[in-house]
Amino acid sequence: MPKQSGPLAGPSFYSSGGNKDRIDPFEQRAEHCERILAELLGVLEKYAKEADKLIAAQQGQRREGMQGG
Repeated sequence: MPKQSGPLAGPSFYSSGGNKDRIDPFEQRAEHCERILAELLGVLEKYAKEADKLIAAQQGQRREGMQGG
């Protein structure tokens, strides 16, 4: 995935940055759950479309093979 910008980007989101007060990553993710879910859905939709194209191409090749034989 390409590097994101904003509150989810960079090491500060995933690490404590050396502070004594630790950042709870689960709490941080909960604060951004809508954005995380939207981005995940986008990724899944993209790969679902790619999978559909591959399946259709394979089915087309099988049909051509059966008709040519």
